[in-house]
Amino acid sequence: YVDFSRPEAQRLADLNGIDFDLRTVSEYCDLFLSKEYPGTSREESQVMAALCVAAIVSYGRTISSGVRTGITLEQIEKLPEHLQEAHRYFKDFRDKFVAHSVNALEENTVKAYLVPAERGPRAVASISVQHGRVMMLSGYDMTGLRDLANALIAIVATDAEIENKAVLELARSLP
Repeated sequence: YVDFSRPEAQRLADLNGIDFDLRTVSEYCDLFLSKEYPGTSREESQVMAALCVAAIVSYGRTISSGVRTGITLEQIEKLPEHLQEAHRYFKDFRDKFVAHSVNALEENTVKAYLVPAERGPRAVASISVQHGRVMMLSGYDMTGLRDLANALIAIVATDAEIENKAVLELARSLP
């Protein structure tokens, strides 16, 4: 073989990466759904929360505009309306929960603890910070994310076939 990393072949390469990430999302969701929900121990809860974050991050990689191109608006519009809504929901969830820590799903509150009146003059005894965070998605959400990923896998596969044919035709036209 010869390396065919050309600008004309980049979208095909990008679609392959998107497909890989979508399959990873689906696998993480399946693994989450196969576990006892919400987990009977702290360790199980942490593993399930990690699976949620991993699934959302992997999904986010398919829609980001970094080095590779992501899922296009045209591909999203090929989805049924309920999956288009799911896409918006999970994109927003990723943006607010995973990508940016300042949001309604995480709260860090500073508390001033006072000396009780029966123990002396009113004064601040100590300061602490309490942390609260939505730890994981529900089983319903993870099922929706898996269904979204699987529907997009089919759309990406069709688009990849078209790109593959175009790149093959280009490659055959070159000396």
